[in-house]
Amino acid sequence: MSKKIGRNQLCWCGSRVKYKKCHLNRGNEKPPEMWEVGNQVKKAYAKRFCSCPKELKEECGGNIIHAHTVSKSSSLKKISREGHVYGLLPDIFKLNKGGGRIEPELIGVNKASTFTGFCAKHDKKLFSSFEDREFDLEKEQIFLLSYRSLSVEHFKKTVQHENLGILRNGDRGRSQEEQKMLQEYVAEYGFALGLGVRDVNHHKDEFDKRLVQRNYDDVKACVVEFDKVLPIQCSGTLFPEIDFSGKEIQSLSDFDKILDLLCFSILSEGDKSFAVFSWLKESEKSCKRLVDSLVQLNTKEQVSAIFKFSLFSFENIYMKPDWWESLVDPVKAYVLDAQQPLSAVSKNYDDATNIEFFECSIKNIGHV
Repeated sequence: MSKKIGRNQLCWCGSRVKYKKCHLNRGNEKPPEMWEVGNQVKKAYAKRFCSCPKELKEECGGNIIHAHTVSKSSSLKKISREGHVYGLLPDIFKLNKGGGRIEPELIGVNKASTFTGFCAKHDKKLFSSFEDREFDLEKEQIFLLSYRSLSVEHFKKTVQHENLGILRNGDRGRSQEEQKMLQEYVAEYGFALGLGVRDVNHHKDEFDKRLVQRNYDDVKACVVEFDKVLPIQCSGTLFPEIDFSGKEIQSLSDFDKILDLLCFSILSEGDKSFAVFSWLKESEKSCKRLVDSLVQLNTKEQVSAIFKFSLFSFENIYMKPDWWESLVDPVKAYVLDAQQPLSAVSKNYDDATNIEFFECSIKNIGHV
């Protein structure tokens, strides 16, 4: 900003807006109030659209609903107490009050894990294969379980990318140096987010094609069957960077490459739970290396590693109240640290293999 910018030139911040309409008088503007930012974020995540493939849009029916991303009947109710589970509900007020940290709170199972990303018809039609039937590891069930997890990530990435302006406007009323620091951060974050959007859109397109064709054969999975209902239930996706021994399996800094994507869910059926690692064949290289490294651990290490992997990697995670409240302080502190939005807990899943999160056994682990 040391070089003088003309009023009608594009602003230095990269917004592609003229300087006079962007940062010319930014330092004199009223700083954003916390309630204002909070309302903007809340409004952004209230976006509503059906995540079904474009070829199926004409079939949409009913309103856009608050669709569950973790099954209410087979998973959330299994771990609930009086209809409630523990989870994190991040918002700017709680983060500010807690100095960047938030505490789990009781959430009704009707509200836990929901997002406005499907119409009523497609939420029912697409996921009935595992919502209304026993989960028996069918390819169709695993594909659609993966599709729902990916649809949530697609929804979140879309909302975040469309609302970068909320961050860009955070420097109102700040000094030029503070403006520069914030805009540099937003530029870096926006670049990384843009890559994430690109890659998630790519994988969503690949899943969409197969869903329209009802081609479920290209989904690969490793399914871990437990002998009990686990006290955590979750779903999500990630671009796996390291395996369960701490070795790199793909580089997130290769900006030209579409990253391999893994879908993950913990769900329950009857008196047991399943951890499902799944991916399309295009992501075989990294995802198979991840699950192969899990198989190399002994059974006790596998249980602890899966718990840490779930807690560290995914936001969409819910806990059994009795379990959370009964944890001894060191384990509770570890679980809480792992779930923080700005977690500093190590990504090496093997460093938690000596922590006993829950006493259970693995009945079976294998590829589907």
